[in-house]
Amino acid sequence: MGCRLELNPEHIFECFFEVEAPSEESKEPKIVRRFPEDYKDEVVDKELPKFCFPCDLSRFNPAGQFFTFVLIGLDNKQRFGFCRHPPGAKTCLCILSHLPWFEICYKMLNSLAEFKYAQQSSAGSKLLTQLYNLDVPLPGQVLRLTVSEKGSKTEFSFQCPDPRALPRIPENRNITEFFSAVDGNNMMLLFVSLLYERRVLITSEKLSRLTACVHGAASLLFPLFWQHIYIPVMPAHLIDYTCAPMPFLVGVHSSFMPRVRSNPIDEVVILNADTNEIENPFNDVATLPQDVVKSLKNNLKNTDKITQDGVHLAKSFLKTMVCLIGGYKHALKLREGGPICFSQESFLESRPPHMKECLERLLQMQHFTQFIDNRVDTMNAGDFVDDAFENEVSLSGDVYKEHLAGSSKLKDVFDSTKGNTKKGIQFLQTKAKEVKQHAKEIKVPDVNPEAMKQYWLQTKDLAKDGISDIKKKMTNKSRDTDDSSLDTRSLSNIHALTPPSHVVSSSAPASPNSSPQFERTAFNKIAVRQRPVTEANGKSKYQTVLKDDKEVITEELTTSRPRSGALDGSDAEMISKRTSASEKSRQYKVINLDETGQEADTISDDFRPESTHIDLVGDVTKALEDMGIRDMSIRGVNSGLV
Repeated sequence: MGCRLELNPEHIFECFFEVEAPSEESKEPKIVRRFPEDYKDEVVDKELPKFCFPCDLSRFNPAGQFFTFVLIGLDNKQRFGFCRHPPGAKTCLCILSHLPWFEICYKMLNSLAEFKYAQQSSAGSKLLTQLYNLDVPLPGQVLRLTVSEKGSKTEFSFQCPDPRALPRIPENRNITEFFSAVDGNNMMLLFVSLLYERRVLITSEKLSRLTACVHGAASLLFPLFWQHIYIPVMPAHLIDYTCAPMPFLVGVHSSFMPRVRSNPIDEVVILNADTNEIENPFNDVATLPQDVVKSLKNNLKNTDKITQDGVHLAKSFLKTMVCLIGGYKHALKLREGGPICFSQESFLESRPPHMKECLERLLQMQHFTQFIDNRVDTMNAGDFVDDAFENEVSLSGDVYKEHLAGSSKLKDVFDSTKGNTKKGIQFLQTKAKEVKQHAKEIKVPDVNPEAMKQYWLQTKDLAKDGISDIKKKMTNKSRDTDDSSLDTRSLSNIHALTPPSHVVSSSAPASPNSSPQFERTAFNKIAVRQRPVTEANGKSKYQTVLKDDKEVITEELTTSRPRSGALDGSDAEMISKRTSASEKSRQYKVINLDETGQEADTISDDFRPESTHIDLVGDVTKALEDMGIRDMSIRGVNSGLV
């Protein structure tokens, strides 16, 4: 159903009427003339006179005006009543037609009024007869009529409007008057209210402005058509319709507004076309996609372009409709052996998420449902829909669908690039394996310079601490000091930090902040310090305690306990008495530990303590020599670290 116009009317107009204004004798307006004279319609006879005089025109018609009312029949089709009120006239001329030819009918009414006041009634009848008997022309076709009266000829020429075309300024009287009376922001608010099928009331003191704003506002919904109560000018006897709970779009003369406001109206959007003021209890604009609202606002602000380009105003709203519902075809489904149908779920899924709230509401609107039904029925009938909306969709495309398609294309490019990148990574991994294999074939010292640097610095610091302790003992010259005082934090620390016999090289130098701490579990071989024990006979016994679940091994050594006197003398004498580092290393028993830190079965035979002299510097030097570091400048270690 969609459009509420009669698509194939038999005549250009249905009937012409002359209606007399109410008088003291007759409080109701009445029809005094009609053409064709045999036209009969009870509803028209009863309702049309009241619409021709919706208010007291003697008070509110100082300059004369044109206006249009609408009658809706039982078939839900609209019939337009085009009225002309000359200033101070007692009658109203009216043409009733199924065709919304505003400009043509107003022009014909002017000609008929001229014939009447020139007392050329026969010329008026000839004009009506020719016009009535003509076949309804095609859109865009030019009609020419000639009326002869008493030797004079009057020619009439007009072009039939195209219902598929957008209304233009200034050719279209309704959209021109609407644009003149209402600013862009209020236009947008009114548009959204009609889109969501609110109850909308427009009021004005001038009937021409009133009905033009109602028709102009409704036309901006295209390709949707208002499906509810539609009364461009409301007579006095229908004022109570403003209390109706269903959606409506009505025009009320300003003289009736006190009466309207006295009624319990609620949630009604009211636009005063005389003052350009709107009362809107809703915030419907916030539910529209903000990019659509921004685009519409920018278009409506450009008033120069609106006046220069006649269709800019109507096209601005049409583009908005294209953005909102232009992708409806993506939700059309064709089942095998069945007709085309519309899927609401697919429609919502095909739209961007930020449009969901707006579209969910639109799916519940009657004008959108009628729009979809009309398009689907047309397609199932094998016909092609050709109007300004479909043309705009074809020209501008579905913006959001193109955006999604662009994202899909971008994803394809990304997947392709991802595949190429994966191949590149595989190539690099293969090359890395080849390099690693080649590195294995080349004999490279297993030394990590950065790691060795850290080992050396830590060992050097601990050695200095040990030597400092020894010098303090030498200064004290106390032979009675227990040897346990040399239990020797330095000794234990040195061997706790003794580097492993072999340092695994790394592909990257170790970070100073991330150097591993030297713990017993970190090495395969750990020297366990011997603990001196003093006996009563003055002999010294060294015990090496090995913790094991099965047994405790204790070895006694008969070496005499070293006295503090052994440390007397100068540093030179001390150094001369020192044994080689290889001999001193035999002070320590070497125990093999597995990865869990447990003791291995074998004990090194190198454990042959022969001297108890302490040589810290020698021990450190020997440990480094065993690791292959003889000169601190080699293996990439900076000699300046010493």
